[in-house]
This record gives sequence, structure tokens and C-alpha cells, in this order.
Amino acid sequence: MSTGGNQNADSSWYPIGQTLHTVYVTLKDPKTPLRQESLFYISCNAADTEDKMNNVPERVWTGFEGRNVCRVDGEQLTYYKKYDNGVISIDGLLAEADGQCGAWTYLFIRALQIQGFQLGRDAIVGIVPKNSIDTGFMIKNWEFTEPGIVGTYPYMNISVTAPPYNDQKNGYAWFYEEVADINGIPGQGGIDNPRSLFDNHFVAYVTVNGIGKYYDPSYGKRYDAGNLGVFALQFNEFAIQGFYKVENTYEYWFRKKPYTRIEIEVRQ
Repeated sequence: MSTGGNQNADSSWYPIGQTLHTVYVTLKDPKTPLRQESLFYISCNAADTEDKMNNVPERVWTGFEGRNVCRVDGEQLTYYKKYDNGVISIDGLLAEADGQCGAWTYLFIRALQIQGFQLGRDAIVGIVPKNSIDTGFMIKNWEFTEPGIVGTYPYMNISVTAPPYNDQKNGYAWFYEEVADINGIPGQGGIDNPRSLFDNHFVAYVTVNGIGKYYDPSYGKRYDAGNLGVFALQFNEFAIQGFYKVENTYEYWFRKKPYTRIEIEVRQ
């Protein structure tokens, strides 16, 4: 730093310390206006040295499939660590370090776009129960107390609160229980038992040279399905254990997944 005098003279300069500045190099100009450093950090770490655009989806995916995505400050990001989290945006996910499936899907998509990868308008895929009588679906794993009663929904839980979360918001709280939530599919951040009752779920659809794949960053799961029908079958097998409906706010009625048909609808 020089405080004045003859700035061409060595005697007018003195050291004030050093700073470090990270430079993120992308394959091409980003296709998103987002410029959060953590987004560049996640994308560029995973796709480091990649020089072929067609390889970008798989390279970026390596940063998600291990369920250990971190912000630039080292904070690990999680999926439904808190059951009542309402985070659906990238800004929210990066700020709170915990988010819903929509936030995770957008994070993966934007990480691709940071490298200049072009996605189609059908990149967001939604999953809902096919039958209007169902409030939502049950993500594995649940334990049913047998035998259930006769009827479409043979099992019932009565919740302590609405929604039915415990005080720590990391599990369910039931006053009466015939179906117990146990550890199932782990989510991002090493969460062994994230929230598992949903009325919808979102994943990403990415095509390379006309071949499509479905990526579920919330669980670090990729489906080499190619089309909606095959993906619905694969997601049904991997994730769905049953369906539920809510009555009188506190009554949750459950039914097991039917084995003769698929009762989820995939919207793309």
C-alpha cells in the first residue's frame, strides 16, 4: 500500500497482508443468472477439469449421489432434517442448510447450468398420488401392526399435534399408533430418517444426445429410465410403501402399496 509521495519509489510502499481469492472456472458461460458462491463451489468441485458438455450431468451428479453436499463454508446441506422446514428455493437451502425436494432439485439443475449446460423445459418432474382419495404417499420404511381392519385404509394413527411432528421436529408423534415410521431411505446430509409422508415429490429430468435420465438429488438416487412409465415403475419400487389420507386433522389412515398396479402419477 502506498499512502502518497512518489508511488514509483520503493520506499513509498509497505505490505499490509495477503488475501485469498478463489477463481471458479466453468466450461461455458452459465445458463443461470444466479451467482451465489456456494453454487459455483458445488458445481465446479464436482465437474473439475471436465471439458465435454455431454459429461457435465454425470460429473456434477457425483457431488450429489454421496449425499454430502456442502456450502462453500463447509456447512453440510440436509434434506428434511427438520420435518417442518418450508424451504423450497436455492436461496433458502443455502441460507438454512436444510430444504425440501424442490429446493434440492433446483440446486442440482442450477449446478448444471453453472457449467453452461442447457436443459429443456421439462427438466422439473412432479410425482403425486394417482388416486384423488389419497392425501399422499408413504416413503419407506414403515412398520404395520397386523392385522389391519377391513377396508380401503386398514390402519390408523392418531397424531398428538397437527402436523404430527414431535417437539424436536425430527420425527412423528402419535397418540395412537398402528403404523410406525422406522429408518428407511436416507436423505442428503446423512439424515437416516427424513420426513416420509408427502403429497408430492420433485426430481430432475436431464437429456444427453436424446437419452433421458431422472435424478433425485434429495436421496442421491439416479434412475436410468428413459421415459415416464419406466421411471414411475422404478420410483414406485424404490421409494413407495403405501398411501394415506387425513381425516379430522388428527386421524391418519394408511394402506399398503398395491402390488398389481402403480398408483402414483408422474407429471413432466
